Amino acid sequence: MELTTKIKHWWIPVLLGALLVTSSFYIASQPVATFITLTLFFGWLIAFNGVSNIVFAVRNRNFFEDWKLNLMFAILETILGVILILQPHLSAEALIFFTGFWLMFSAISKITFSWILKKMAIKEWWLILFFGVIMLIFSVLIIINPVFAIASIVYLVSIPMGILGVVAILFGFRIRKVNINY
Repeated sequence: MELTTKIKHWWIPVLLGALLVTSSFYIASQPVATFITLTLFFGWLIAFNGVSNIVFAVRNRNFFEDWKLNLMFAILETILGVILILQPHLSAEALIFFTGFWLMFSAISKITFSWILKKMAIKEWWLILFFGVIMLIFSVLIIINPVFAIASIVYLVSIPMGILGVVAILFGFRIRKVNINY
């Protein structure tokens, strides 16, 4: 594909990337504050989702027969969100268990998938099995050890954010190079 015009604002991904990398380092250096912020965000997210579902259920009551059931679940979700906002320690525990069980489910899925790959005679099946087992161990550690859980959750946010930032910076400079060569 040949460019017919220069790509504008190549510096925006670079700026965003720098912000993401900086944020990643800050998050990693402030694990307790980050975890507290994440738990509050978790509560607000659930409450907002509940309110959104209330609006959806009421606005679409003429289209769905069981709209009252959806409304009931939306109200319960909103109440849960408000409780988690008002009781941050509950939100912290919920976030820990949610993350632990989510990783456990993903790990079991990977382990199961590795056996499917083995049956298909795919050589690298053991890599999926290996990482699935590692994920399973981490998931159990998250569930049984709150300190490990807090650190894991913080780094599960920080590391991908840093990687995304580096990729954005590289992308921005690549666009700049294309423009220079144009």
